[in-house]
Amino acid sequence: MAERQPRWRPQSASAPRSRGATSASIRGTRQAFTHFGLCRNRVNREEGTGNQQRGMKDDMLTARVPRVQAPARGGVRWRRGTLRFMRRGAEQPAPVAPRLDGVRVALVIRATAHGGGAERQIAVLADGLRDRGADARLFAFSYPDQTWGGWAARRGVPFRELSATSRLQRLVALARELRPFRPHVVHGYLSPGGLYGCLAGVVSGVPVLLHGERNADRGVERWEALAVAWLLSRVADAVVCNSRAAAEPMPAALGRPRDKFVYIPNAFVALTEPASAEIARARSLVDPDGAGQVVVMVGNVSKRKDYGAFLELGRRVLGTNPRARFIAVGEGGDLLPKLEAEARHPASGGRAVFLGPRRDVPALLRACQVFLHTGYLEGMSNAIMEAAFAGLPVVAVSAGGNPELVRHGETGYLFGRGDHADGADKVGRLLGDAQLRGTMGAAGKQLMEREFSIRALVDRHVELYRRLLGRKGVLLDPGRQGRQEEAG
Repeated sequence: MAERQPRWRPQSASAPRSRGATSASIRGTRQAFTHFGLCRNRVNREEGTGNQQRGMKDDMLTARVPRVQAPARGGVRWRRGTLRFMRRGAEQPAPVAPRLDGVRVALVIRATAHGGGAERQIAVLADGLRDRGADARLFAFSYPDQTWGGWAARRGVPFRELSATSRLQRLVALARELRPFRPHVVHGYLSPGGLYGCLAGVVSGVPVLLHGERNADRGVERWEALAVAWLLSRVADAVVCNSRAAAEPMPAALGRPRDKFVYIPNAFVALTEPASAEIARARSLVDPDGAGQVVVMVGNVSKRKDYGAFLELGRRVLGTNPRARFIAVGEGGDLLPKLEAEARHPASGGRAVFLGPRRDVPALLRACQVFLHTGYLEGMSNAIMEAAFAGLPVVAVSAGGNPELVRHGETGYLFGRGDHADGADKVGRLLGDAQLRGTMGAAGKQLMEREFSIRALVDRHVELYRRLLGRKGVLLDPGRQGRQEEAG
């Protein structure tokens, strides 16, 4: 029997190579690397062959192999190359973030006040779009508090506060700003921002118009709200909803196709971590007797927050746990005097307090034990997100976007609207079990960090803008995109 020849035999460096021998050597090299499992396209993962069968290290391996380049005038040219492959289980490279190089985006909102969740989200989005190469600018109308507009400006986002009082003046002022800017995209937040942004965009000939729907109550409170939503759903190219509770019923309610409504959840925006001294001051304010039984709610005093339910739950809990305290934080409105009178009811024993608007909310949250949220018309509550990140278990009404933020039995509890007995029972259970509070609080913080990142928020908006611009025939610069991705 003839001796079996090896599949690949290295040649001596001094041996002369013919043109045919060179080609044979190339084929042999490929066969050798295939034989030892070094070519990705030949590894049979189902049979466990190649690298997996031979137990190589789970990391990036590099092999130096000859690589053939197309000949200029016959023959073969050689170039040293690198063959890279990734073992299963090795660290994967980070995906390249989508970009919007050269795209001009106008973001419009009524005001950028400190306490607003939508105001925070639009400022963060503007900052993220700038990082992706877009020329993003933020527009708002005159208001005493423009905290988030100032925050965006300090991070390099052009912020313009328009001095106009009447609705017509606001529309004209915004259109005058858009004409020289010539944006490719106008994205308005909430009903005023969406209405002014889309109408001014139509006048200015902007290709892509978007409306950001932040609530889950269109048509619930006022017919005017339904009329505005109906109009915007026809003028805008897409309606961006920050909760499934808003995105799912709106197509049928407004008579529009389902694909026009896009679900993009909020991002959690971590504010400055409070110092220990600031937390101590907050604790002395909300828990002067040191009982460690403080329940807090943060949100503007309005009908949709249902502070009446907050006080009712407080009275029920205080009936069994007189050491508990219930603290409400938020800007007041017409309902505040009535609610403050209810808080002074003898059944509350002076242990339910409205503090009004505060700038030290992160410290206050860390001085409390349970976060209670009775709002039933929320799209996606920034207050719940901030409380969960602060490590508080959350008890919330199972309505709107709350179930998307609270994992029942894992990061907190949900209860039905109007079921005050069940809500009070959930709050009392958490106040009486410090270990349970710690477990749920830690799980809630991990949930915020894992599923509601700023990068995900910006990625989804960039992809949406690119898709809509493509439909309108606005061509992006693929060469510039590619160069940016390679540089990154």
